[in-house]
Amino acid sequence: MKTVKSIVLFIVLITFFSFCEHDEPITSECFGNGEGDINGPNLCKHQNKHGLVDFVAEENAINVILDGIISSFKNQDASTLISMLSDDVIVLGSDPEQVFNKDQIAAGWSYILEQTPLILIPVTERQIVISADGHSATAVEQYNMPEDTFSNVVFRNAYHLVKQKKEWKIICWNGACIMSDDDLLKLNEILGE
Repeated sequence: MKTVKSIVLFIVLITFFSFCEHDEPITSECFGNGEGDINGPNLCKHQNKHGLVDFVAEENAINVILDGIISSFKNQDASTLISMLSDDVIVLGSDPEQVFNKDQIAAGWSYILEQTPLILIPVTERQIVISADGHSATAVEQYNMPEDTFSNVVFRNAYHLVKQKKEWKIICWNGACIMSDDDLLKLNEILGE
């Protein structure tokens, strides 16, 4: 009886998986030196079941958003900053208790930017990785805030973006203070005293 159940289960699973939609292979059309790939110089357009994905155009669109973040903080433009967020965004601040939804972060940024601009100076090259289907991306950028009490601290923002109605929106924003491992050991000693 146990063998019959196993055979029936096997047939059901085979039937189920044969009807499941499988991703089609990605084909590429490269330009320039032919060395482009998804994470490289982005000289390729990739074709999959979702259609043709122009990674250069997608990366440019994401760069517009990330550049807009820097200019919005500098120009004290909270409404533009907030418009870059999806309605169900999660924003994580540098403090463990800072976990915000869109309404909470909108109120916080509006208040802060009424008081003073925030100047973000990128200190590393921006990194952007776009999914093969062109509908989600991860971006990372590191900053300093000069002439501020945190001028010696590097901040890292990591973003997860998704395409919503053909427009990129940030669905997760993780802002963190980062330090070298050596500085972390020093801090640990100071906190242990």
